[in-house]
Amino acid sequence: RNAVRIRPLETLLIWSLRVAKALDRRSDRLDDIDPAAVRGLLLISSTALGDTALSTAAFGPLRRRFPAARIVALIHEPYVPLFRHCPELDEVVPSRGGWRGFIGLARRLRRERPDLALILHGNEPQATPLAYLAGARWIVKLPNAANPFRFLLANREPPVAWPELGHGLNQRLRTAELVGADVAGARMALPVSTATDGIVDEFLAGAGIAGRRL
Repeated sequence: RNAVRIRPLETLLIWSLRVAKALDRRSDRLDDIDPAAVRGLLLISSTALGDTALSTAAFGPLRRRFPAARIVALIHEPYVPLFRHCPELDEVVPSRGGWRGFIGLARRLRRERPDLALILHGNEPQATPLAYLAGARWIVKLPNAANPFRFLLANREPPVAWPELGHGLNQRLRTAELVGADVAGARMALPVSTATDGIVDEFLAGAGIAGRRL
């Protein structure tokens, strides 16, 4: 895929964050992650609906890896209601995309005090600086090769491009594996509320196919 185009204001942000990162004394070595000590986990999957559905395969493995963490997911605003019932998530925060509301969103996420952020699928050049400004000590993303904010990533080396990752589902699971999650048998899942179940059952009963819902 093509490299991200950078505009003048984005260049200013890059250099500002380079300075901030140079002054940041926190270690971001992946080996330093203690799952029991991670109290806040930010998951960014803020693009299209299908992309976010793919990300659900990583939710379970990450919940098991970080049992004490409060897990907050950043989801594209129109799809937030579809993911509020994921049992692995404690909170779902809406994203409008691009630079709209960027500062306010960074402040909102900073209140969650994430120790670790995984960018399962998020557009650049916003996703990585957003995770850093939210306060995450460790930020993990694949692919990382064309990311203009790669210097903020805990997995900045080696550079990995999209062709090396294969299917989008593999990309999500490999990202989770970088922080020690066991992804064996991981599957996508999109739970629905009990109220929604009742509406579907009623609809199917009216169509004469009650009890045959898959």
